[in-house]
Amino acid sequence: MTDKDFDIAETILRLRRCAGFWALNGMGAAILAGIEGALWDLKGQIEGEPVWKLLKGGGAYEKQLCYATGAISNWPIEKLLEKFDTYIALGFKAVKVASGFLDDSKFPAVEMTAVGGDAIVEQEREKCRMIREHLDSTGNSDVKICFDAHQGNLVPGNSAAWDVDTAARVIEAIAPYGVLFYEEVLRYENVEGYAEVCKRVAHTGVPVAGGECLTSMNEWKSFSEKSALDVAQPDAAFCCGLSEYVEIAAMFHKQGKHTACHSWGVP
Repeated sequence: MTDKDFDIAETILRLRRCAGFWALNGMGAAILAGIEGALWDLKGQIEGEPVWKLLKGGGAYEKQLCYATGAISNWPIEKLLEKFDTYIALGFKAVKVASGFLDDSKFPAVEMTAVGGDAIVEQEREKCRMIREHLDSTGNSDVKICFDAHQGNLVPGNSAAWDVDTAARVIEAIAPYGVLFYEEVLRYENVEGYAEVCKRVAHTGVPVAGGECLTSMNEWKSFSEKSALDVAQPDAAFCCGLSEYVEIAAMFHKQGKHTACHSWGVP
């Protein structure tokens, strides 16, 4: 079987055109991503090759750093530190947790998100300080800390939601503690805000990450053109499939930016 016989790009292009009213982005685009993934799997089985060899460029690295997504930041702090210990025992060299705290000893769980810029900055700084001190004291100084603000925590208009200034101040506050990246500091519709945060925190060495919810190349181009992300996190299950994932990674690579493959709830 030749590429002409089994042209995945042409097939997906036809599907996008046929589904132009409902699959330009969002759930429709994610459905097409699932179809494209199945086609790549089929082609790999037919040709007897792993899909990564069939994609443009093939393999580039023997190893990649893999971080554990710890989701919530448990309260009290001892429970959060235990979470780090658990992932480290499994061999992870980086762990990602959320901003704020969640006390899941109660039902329903109580969200302990600070309100107001100063309080938010102090909460995140103190949490990061305690995590780093714990890692250093247990001989795990090489372990990286990652944070996820989940699009600024809450919807715009809520007093606890993050704005550009809050996001930039939080990153500046936690920078001394060896943070690998800070993810989703604002809502995705605020592309200009992301660009401003990236500019303001460039001196800290803490990259601004995000992109798991972007489902089309046009959305990704808007972030790339405005230098609105330091670390792109496309999810191949949502961003129109593996082919566009590779294109997205190449687009950010040309800008000297990094890509972290996002995979939450999908294989």
